[in-house]
Amino acid sequence: MDGCEDALALTQARLQLERDTVVSTSVPSRKRKLAETPEDEAPVVKKARMQLERDTVVSTSVPSRKRKLAETPEDEAPVVKKARMQLERDTVFSTSRTSRKRNLAETPENEAPVANKAPIQPERGALWDRCPFDTVFSTSGTWRNPETPEDEAPVVKKAPIQLERAPPTVWIIGDSYIRRGEEIARSSLGGDLGVKAKVSWFGWGGLRWRGLVPFFNKSLRGRTAPDVLIIHCGGNDLGGMNAVHLIAEMKVDLLDLHRRFPHMKIMLSDITPRRQWRSTIHPKQIDMARKWVNREMADFILGVEGVVIHHPNILFYNPRLFLRDRVHLSPLGNELFLNNIAESLKSFIK
Repeated sequence: MDGCEDALALTQARLQLERDTVVSTSVPSRKRKLAETPEDEAPVVKKARMQLERDTVVSTSVPSRKRKLAETPEDEAPVVKKARMQLERDTVFSTSRTSRKRNLAETPENEAPVANKAPIQPERGALWDRCPFDTVFSTSGTWRNPETPEDEAPVVKKAPIQLERAPPTVWIIGDSYIRRGEEIARSSLGGDLGVKAKVSWFGWGGLRWRGLVPFFNKSLRGRTAPDVLIIHCGGNDLGGMNAVHLIAEMKVDLLDLHRRFPHMKIMLSDITPRRQWRSTIHPKQIDMARKWVNREMADFILGVEGVVIHHPNILFYNPRLFLRDRVHLSPLGNELFLNNIAESLKSFIK
């Protein structure tokens, strides 16, 4: 009979404890407290409760550690000891983060078997969109963001490497038109003709075509061949040299330059008209020869991947474009001459 009473008292104690036991869900370091004892509590249950309040110890260490109950004293009453052992089997503390509430396991009679649960992942939505790509999920099923230096992989942000292209080098070589043109360019357009390029000038008064390549080779000493070579020469040869021979020499020299420096682009400037040719008294015949040379060389220069610079706005019958010697260009004529070169150069080096 006494055994039945003890069993009944044990069952009452268990049911009373499960109703009254409260596990705090606040900061992990706080101790969990049991509910207040009702005044009409049975003596056996009251004794078991008082004993549990003295012996139960909740660990205040890291939130993920399991809370442990105190060791059972040797002189503990059998009923209390039996209740304690049952509670230790059934009480389960959650091992997740501090935001997870601690729950007691259900009674063995209606407790469902616990299967291995897959990690809990947050649902897609505003929170998901704000999560960085390095967000990880712990093996215990809790979602976390590695913000601490210990578990955060270092991210090295590489800035895109942008190499600025060096401006092309341009040489302008020729007779007195180039020498005088340089002086005008530096005072008006600038030495670089307003083009994003490094321009160098090589003008030689009275230069004839036969002396052009030797002059170029001499200027090349100690330097690197330019990216673009602009040539204005041949006007001093007209009237003193047959146009057919002049064209032949021009083609041979230009082809030789192209073979020696295949990366160098050649821009050939048309021979400009003059009001007076030094070598003859028949200016109209010389002007006809000039036009023929320009046409022949325009077709040839395209074959060596070059470009022709035309000067359609320089007309021999306009005296304002020439000096008193009727050969060289006036400041206005030089302005037109340099603008034609600059515009052709801009289009060529885009």
